[in-house]
Amino acid sequence: MDKRIAFKGMDHSNAIENFVNEKLVKAEILLEKEKGPIFFDVVMNTEHSNNLFDVEIRINGPHFSLIAHDQERDMYAAIEKVVDKIVKEINKMKKKRLQNDRNGDTYKSA
Repeated sequence: MDKRIAFKGMDHSNAIENFVNEKLVKAEILLEKEKGPIFFDVVMNTEHSNNLFDVEIRINGPHFSLIAHDQERDMYAAIEKVVDKIVKEINKMKKKRLQNDRNGDTYKSA
């Protein structure tokens, strides 16, 4: 799994990057058995006019693409919420895939 963490409108912070990596472990565990390369893109942005932190996570794999987004006044709260959202999206994707397998719609790999 390849991870890219970008800071826009703010200085790079090792503490925030470590926090993001620590929180993304939940998503990585859920995607361990996925075939092919998986790319995590995390973009953190600040809106100075509103004092809001904007966090977006994009996960791209060979057979799926997921996006989660959140805005908060606290960067760490935004990170936690957006990770929770992406974990829910992963679980939803896996559940849908499992239902398709049970209904006879096989999951086709490229």
